Amino acid sequence: CVGVDGVERDATDPQAAAAGMGDILTKASAGGHRIFVDDRVVGNSPDPAHVRCGKHTVRIGSAGTPRDVDIPCGGSIVVTP
Repeated sequence: CVGVDGVERDATDPQAAAAGMGDILTKASAGGHRIFVDDRVVGNSPDPAHVRCGKHTVRIGSAGTPRDVDIPCGGSIVVTP
């Protein structure tokens, strides 16, 4: 499903939610770009980035547009460059 902020969200997984983590997913077309969360590199697209859930600023690629997102505990969001 897509949230009001235009970010696609998946259903939550109780085990991951308990760990306080969620995933940032990117489209395959964004492959080869670094994934930044709060100005720190956390991975490379198109691989998922496993991060603490909650509100973060996410950017795909060094020249990507920063987006404020709420990463669901035990779930995932899809962010595009």
